[in-house]
Amino acid sequence: MTVHRTAYMPPPWLVDDVRLVFDLDPRNTLVRASLSVRRNPQAAADAPAALVLDGEQLELLELRIDGQPLVPTDYRLDERTLSIEHVPERFELDTVARIDPQANTALKAMAAGLASSDTTIPLSHLVSLGPIGKLALGTEPPGLNANANVMSLITAGAALAE
Repeated sequence: MTVHRTAYMPPPWLVDDVRLVFDLDPRNTLVRASLSVRRNPQAAADAPAALVLDGEQLELLELRIDGQPLVPTDYRLDERTLSIEHVPERFELDTVARIDPQANTALKAMAAGLASSDTTIPLSHLVSLGPIGKLALGTEPPGLNANANVMSLITAGAALAE
C-alpha cells in the first residue's frame, strides 16, 4: 500500500509515556505495559474516537483504564488489533499479554543468527512505524522496512532469553 504525504492526518491519540515489564520465558513470556494516553488536540474533528492498538501473536490477559478492569464487551479484539471505543480524553492504559516467542519462526531465525558477528537485524524486525511513520519519514531510507509488528521487539527479547 502506497501512502502519500498529502494523505497524512495527525493521529487521534498521543502516547506520552510507555512503561514495559517483561517476564521472559521461551514459551510463555508475560509483557506488562502501561501507557499514558491523551487525545491529540491537533487531530481532525472527525478523527475516530476509538483507541486502536496493533499486536499479533499475543494473548490479552488483562486490560485496564485508569485502574478499572475492562470486560470483553468494553473492547473489540481480533488477530491484529485491540479497539476500545469509549475512552476518556486522557487516561492510563494497563495491559498484560502473553506471547510465545518459540512459536514465531521469523524471530527464532533472527535470534539464532545473532550468534554470527556479521548478522544485521533489519529495523523492521524490531519496530513498526506503520503508515504514519512512513509519512513522517517521507520515504523509507535504505535498510528500513516499516512494515513490522511493534510486538517484534518484545518477542525478539524473549527469543534471545532462551
